Amino acid sequence: MKDNMKEKDLTVDFFFGNEEINPFNAPQMCVVRRLSNAYHELENEKFPANKAEINLRIAKLSFYEELIDICIQTDFSQADIIALYEEEDLAEIAWLFWNDVKCPVTDVLLLIAKLAYCDEISDKVIDFLV
Repeated sequence: MKDNMKEKDLTVDFFFGNEEINPFNAPQMCVVRRLSNAYHELENEKFPANKAEINLRIAKLSFYEELIDICIQTDFSQADIIALYEEEDLAEIAWLFWNDVKCPVTDVLLLIAKLAYCDEISDKVIDFLV
């Protein structure tokens, strides 16, 4: 039963509206999902929120929008984009580098790609940064 599930998981398609999208043909969908989550987080914020929190949320939205643009314009590998979507720690590190260190988004994505390929390095870097 588990073997069948593994095979099925590899061929699952996502549905977006009425359109069927294969995630490996549209890797930016992972980043779009993060942007959607960020919008929902901002939308569900209980007011009154202080101005700094609102500015932080707006900055996160612009970060995810820029990630979408880069992913659409650039051919990143499946592993790079999936790492950004699935690894919450990597997404937080990406935000840290973009917001605090003012690292360009392309460099952030390359950093994520390198961290995604080596779990041992990724764990050490995450522990160091977080």
